[in-house]
This record gives sequence, C-alpha cells and structure tokens, in this order.
Amino acid sequence: MLLYCNSQEKKVVKQPEKPKVVDSFTQVTMSFAGDVMMHLPQITAAAIDGKDQYDFSTVFEKISPKIQKADISLANIETTFGGKPYTGYPQFSAPDTLAWFMKQAGFDVIVTANNHTADRGTKGIVGTLDALEKYGFAYTGSFKNADERALKYPLMLEKNGIKLAILNCTYGTNGLPVPTPLIVNHIDTAEIRRNVLKAREKGAEIVILTIHWGTEYENNPNKEQKRLANWFLENGIDAVIGSHPHVIQPAVWETFTPKNDSISRKGLVVYSLGNFISNQRDRYRDGGMLFEFTIRKNKFTNKTEIKDAGFYPSWVYIQPQPKAYYILPAADYENDSTFIKPVTAKEQMLRYLNDSRPHLLKHEGITEKK
Repeated sequence: MLLYCNSQEKKVVKQPEKPKVVDSFTQVTMSFAGDVMMHLPQITAAAIDGKDQYDFSTVFEKISPKIQKADISLANIETTFGGKPYTGYPQFSAPDTLAWFMKQAGFDVIVTANNHTADRGTKGIVGTLDALEKYGFAYTGSFKNADERALKYPLMLEKNGIKLAILNCTYGTNGLPVPTPLIVNHIDTAEIRRNVLKAREKGAEIVILTIHWGTEYENNPNKEQKRLANWFLENGIDAVIGSHPHVIQPAVWETFTPKNDSISRKGLVVYSLGNFISNQRDRYRDGGMLFEFTIRKNKFTNKTEIKDAGFYPSWVYIQPQPKAYYILPAADYENDSTFIKPVTAKEQMLRYLNDSRPHLLKHEGITEKK
C-alpha cells in the first residue's frame, strides 16, 4: 500500500486553553436613616400607664424589615440619654429604652455628633455613650476624652471581607459648650483630612462621612454644603451622608477630580436624609428616607465601588387612638385603605410622596427601592 504525504499540509497543534477568569465579588449593603428625634409628645405616647417604663415598639415596627435588610444600618440619634426630666425641644433628653428598641429594629451603628449632642452637658453626652455601649451598638461622633477618641476614631468596621471607616461631625452644638474632657467632633477640614489618611492606614477600602450641616427646612443644599462636599470627595471620602435640615435634600453623584490626579470621577453625596422620626408635621418635615447603597469588591483586583444607590421614602404616621407613632415605608402604604386614619392623614402621606419622589429621582443614578 502506498502512502502519500502532502508536504504543504501543516500539522495543527492545539494550544491549551487559558483558564477563564470569572469576576468574583463580595459586597456589603448599607442603609442610613436621618434624624431620630424625641419630642415630648412622642415620649408621652410611649409611656406605659402607671409604670416608669416606655414602649417605642410601634415607632419601628413597620419600617424594621427595610432596616434589617441591609448588612449594616446606621442612624443619627438627635436626642440625648441624659436622664430625667425627659424633655423635647429645645434641649432633648429621652429614656435610653429608645436605644434598645432601635437595636431590635435592626440598627447597628449610631452617630452622635449633632447640634443637640450637648443639650444635657456631661450627663447627656456620657449617658448617651453609656446607653449605646449597653445595648451593643457601634457608635462614633462624641467621646469621653481624647484618649478614647484616639483609640476609637475613625470607627472601623469590617463585613463580608470589606473594611469600612465611618467619620462623623457637626457644624456646632447650638452654642452650648462641650464640657472638658468630653469631645464632640466639629467640621474641621484639616482634622477630616488627617482622619481620612488614618482610616486608609488602618486598611479602610471605603470611607464614609456622616455630617450634620446645612440650613434647616431648606429643600436644596446651600453653597457651603456644595463647596464642602466637593472638598470631601477630592480629599478621599467616598460617600457623604448628611442630616440636620429636617427635610429631604437631593442625593447626587457629584463629579470631582481627586487631589494629585487629573481624571474626573463621581462620588455620592446625600445632602439630607430628612426626619426619620419626630413630632414635626409641617409639609416636607413629616418624613424622610432610608437611603441604601451597596459596596462591591472584586476579589481578584480588590477594586471597590459604590453602586445601586437609592431610597425608601419614609413617613411618620401618628395614630390617633390610642396615640402611637409609626415610621411607615410610605410606598408600601400608598394603596392602603385600612391602616392610616383619618383620610386627611392618608392625603398628607400622599402629598409627602408626591413632593419627595420627583425631588430625588430627578438626579441620575438614584432610584426608589422596592
């Protein structure tokens, strides 16, 4: 038998396939609630008849599933736990039982630096920190002394393999002095820059600033908020979460150029979360939002990013009889015809939704969560 070989024929050598690299991610979902205030009518409504005890369970009952959905949930406590007599505005002190109910609702982190932190002086600041410690919170913003601040600030958190840092500060304390040796963080750009660097040195992959700022009852940020927001982003902060105006202000992906860089980027700024719980009933002040985003980390590149930013509109319903306060996830009650009474209360909630949605959704990259 004759065999013929074609010299033109080339032997094909199959190359081994390169292993496919599939992106693998870990992530942390975070939620942020605005001002947790305790006006005197709220405290009175929570009092258990004939006992020196308080039940705040209704306050968080309806919104709790949204809070618990996140891996880490944070709130701004805008009262003190300064003991009796319990008081509302202008100098707040509430039963520390409130903190226990906040913990049951799903909050993990409390920030304490705001304009009411010094309302009850030493007793209020120390009492607040002691209560948060007792009920198992991570917390930051005010401290018993400089040594404690040096040890515990910035607040470092780690979840699902992602390291985070939380910074917290306020524009002031309503002119009330902070007694020595106590410390309440104020807005100080040089100090904030140092703490961003400190957080990075400790391994923070994301740095979040929670800040008490702005003009009360103004629906849009002022020039100083915008100037500061840009400075914060330029100097290494990944997300800025604001409170104090008692009304919602927009959440925006602001464009900035980092220091020592020439490439523009976008950073998240939530200018004001609004009231999470209060007795304020005027238009725009009777609600707020639970703001949520996801931090995602690529396990191969270690690159982290903030994504899926959005909000749950929340509204404070005051049940007439028996009097009780509820934070409602407003969208869930939009078509309800049984729980919210009277009809005028439902109309007020719908007005709040009609005000809030277009104010927030007009900014690209911000969605309403379901």
